[in-house]
Amino acid sequence: MNTVRGDRMEHENVEDGPLARLTGRAADFRRSWPGRPAVHRSDAAWARSLLSFDAVDALVAERALAPSRVAMSAGGFVDARSYTLAGAIDPVGLGDRLREGSTLLIQGLDEEHAPLIAFCRALTAEIGHPVQANAYLTPPRSRGFAHHWDGHSGFLIQTEGAKTWQIFEPAVPDPMTPGSVRTGELPADFGARTPFLEVELRAGDVLWLPRGWIHNGVTAGEWSLHVTVGVRQFTPHWLLGPLLRAASEEPALREALPPRVALDDLALRAAVARSRGALLEWLQAQSDERLAELVAPVLHATLGAPARRPVRTAMAAMRGGADGGRPEAVDLVPHAVLSVRESGDRVVLRLGDADVELDRVAFGEVELARKGDGRMTLRHLTGRIGPRAAGEVFDRLLRYGVAVPADPPSE
Repeated sequence: MNTVRGDRMEHENVEDGPLARLTGRAADFRRSWPGRPAVHRSDAAWARSLLSFDAVDALVAERALAPSRVAMSAGGFVDARSYTLAGAIDPVGLGDRLREGSTLLIQGLDEEHAPLIAFCRALTAEIGHPVQANAYLTPPRSRGFAHHWDGHSGFLIQTEGAKTWQIFEPAVPDPMTPGSVRTGELPADFGARTPFLEVELRAGDVLWLPRGWIHNGVTAGEWSLHVTVGVRQFTPHWLLGPLLRAASEEPALREALPPRVALDDLALRAAVARSRGALLEWLQAQSDERLAELVAPVLHATLGAPARRPVRTAMAAMRGGADGGRPEAVDLVPHAVLSVRESGDRVVLRLGDADVELDRVAFGEVELARKGDGRMTLRHLTGRIGPRAAGEVFDRLLRYGVAVPADPPSE
């Protein structure tokens, strides 16, 4: 029988990891999600290392951000034509909008900005839910967005400057979609409500904001830059998606519905009843273990892939000749592996988008390296499992981003 362990392939102790930085009480967050907002005073230098004013300038000026990743708001979204030109971000127009008081939103920095790529991957490895990172740059005496709630929870990390937040209790418990005052979804008595929390965040402060809590941020006399690391929490509703797709193996659920079913209410009710019965029968015939095995690959794929270095890996391989030389040593990539699964005499490394299977001896060597300085040598591994098997292990670790060549390729 397969068993799943919670081991994470990381060099850092989890007590010094992302959750500890974000909350100061990592163990509590790993047990359950806090239901109320909370502020943690973390380290300003660490926060700036994730994203600074200068880094935002570089992203806009040098990184050729896709316009689809950028938005601006001044209580409502600004017409993108005022800060884009010929299908690209126009720094002149963007600067003009900032001087007018608009907030700059950059989305998807978990895929664009190296410090946040690494941080978000490490956080995913710790909490086992997918995350994303968006940045918000707000000029002084400005309000970027009207009161609203999000369909995901998040950590608001103040990285530069300051912003004051008002937080109100949810209008909808655990919403799956966002809502705002502009769409008329706030309660009628909202204007008379007292905030649950009003707090100024300064560089290094982190606000945990569960989904559904209504919030609004404003600046006073200084600029503000914060990163929202959104946590897209898995829910029972989410689990139903892959389960329903897996249920297509049941023939009764693949049968064509009768003619005119969309036009005849009685026929539709009968079809719904039959379909529900077939689905329940299929579900009851499956063990919890099998249902979990059906869901697991989809769940893991949602967590995303590790950052891979195909160019460096290919150059290292080609140094030994076109038939595939190998580096003499590799360094394990922190957080590349999210968890491991034991199956008989094999161990499966779960990366998110792919699995890497090793025998127990090879896995033991990976574990020894992880607990040490993270380095593995081909000579040592060859002595343990033989030259052919050692080469195959190195190839898999490099190809899937579990490791990178220890020595950079020469020109």
